[in-house]
Amino acid sequence: MERCNDCKQLGRKVKRVTLEKLLRPAHRPAIGDGSYHVCVTPACDTVYFNGERTFGKSDLAVRFGLKETTAPRLVCYCFDHTIEAIHGEIARTAQSTVLASIKADMNGPGCRCSQTNPLGACCLSTVEQVVKQGLRQHGMRTADAGTQSDCCATDD
Repeated sequence: MERCNDCKQLGRKVKRVTLEKLLRPAHRPAIGDGSYHVCVTPACDTVYFNGERTFGKSDLAVRFGLKETTAPRLVCYCFDHTIEAIHGEIARTAQSTVLASIKADMNGPGCRCSQTNPLGACCLSTVEQVVKQGLRQHGMRTADAGTQSDCCATDD
């Protein structure tokens, strides 16, 4: 793991296809041959980085929900689930069906996290964290919030 050029937090390695799909077309030629990491620090403008190059939020063709402060903040890019919708469902029903919904949808066409999610990886663990956060905010238990399986185990 490498540290973000700006906030110095550790980043996770991300596939090249993620940058190729999510950067604005004008920035794609600058990707080069090196490997990249993603920064998930909310207050940091950097999204992708390596020792030579940095791409920020404004370089993306999509909004990075985990780095945004205003709605809509997507956390599942394949099926358009937002933090606000997840927390809203919890406020209305005292539960969330989003994990079951994603799992049901992921077997059909449309699950392509490495090409749609700025994290470059399956969204299930992120969505599970959002569900748990929403449950805690409403004073509910989080033990049964979901699972950490990988919806894109075969996603290249």
